[in-house]
Amino acid sequence: MLWLFYGPWQDFCTDCARQYIFKRRDDVFDLALQGKLDFNSDEYKIIRTSFNRIIRFAHELTLFNFILFYADFSTNAGEKAAIPVSHKINSAIERIKDEPTRAYVKIIWKEAALALAVMLCAKSMAIIFLTPLLIIKSVSNKIIAIILKEAEHSASLNIKKRNNAYQA
Repeated sequence: MLWLFYGPWQDFCTDCARQYIFKRRDDVFDLALQGKLDFNSDEYKIIRTSFNRIIRFAHELTLFNFILFYADFSTNAGEKAAIPVSHKINSAIERIKDEPTRAYVKIIWKEAALALAVMLCAKSMAIIFLTPLLIIKSVSNKIIAIILKEAEHSASLNIKKRNNAYQA
């Protein structure tokens, strides 16, 4: 079972995410082909390079690596001159002059980021095992809240009935 999870399953998750991100990158290319983005603009180059990087390094993205990267980045933020990739891409997207194109590119980028997040979760055995437990806990909390609300409502009705009985 572990061989399957840490072998073919990891590759499958990475391949699915990459394929989806390739499609999103192609959507940006199509926008440039239609003249909505300039192939030679800094914005297009940054967006394209960002897509290429996440495609290239998707196989290295694991929950553990993700946590280490962000922990390292946040603790050494004063020492590092590097600008986070998310800031560069978001800044490039914001510089797109045409509002509908900018909005569409934002959606495309968010979809690509979501594909990476799903891949990251699917490749993590801890998340796979914890997710059902978290869902059960969430659902049971909602059920308990409903039961408590109904009990409170029932108790307030009983108090009203008693008050009416004492007044009569």
